[in-house]
Amino acid sequence: MDIHYTAGPATSRIYDIAAYQVGPTAQADFPAIAYHLMVDDVGDVHLLNDLNRRVWHNAGWLRNEVAIGICYTGNHEPNAAQKRGLRQAIEWCQQQLGRGLFVRGHKDTYATACPGPTWPGWIGEILP
Repeated sequence: MDIHYTAGPATSRIYDIAAYQVGPTAQADFPAIAYHLMVDDVGDVHLLNDLNRRVWHNAGWLRNEVAIGICYTGNHEPNAAQKRGLRQAIEWCQQQLGRGLFVRGHKDTYATACPGPTWPGWIGEILP
C-alpha cells in the first residue's frame, strides 16, 4: 500500500485531480485517476477505483501491479482529519482483502518528495 499526496492545495476536489490526470485537458496521460482511494481535506474517504484494478500511482512500474494507492489532498503533512481518514482507508482495504497490508510512502519506493517532508514521522498515526 502506497501513501501519496496530491502536491496541490488541501482543498482540491477529486474532480480537479481527475481533470489534471485524465481527459482532454490533462497534464498527465493516465488511463484513469491514479489512485484507488482519496482522502479529502475534511477526512472523507472516496473510493476511486476497484482495489483489484491496476492504477498508475507509482512511477516504480512494478508497484502499480502489487500496491494499493491511497492519496490525500495537500502538499505537506495531512491534517488530523486526513490522518483519521487515511487510517479508515487502510482498515477498510485490509478488511476487503482479509489481511494486513504493508504501508509505505511513495518516496519509500521512488525518488520523490511524496507524501511530504515529514514522512514517515506520522505513519504511526495512520496505522490500524
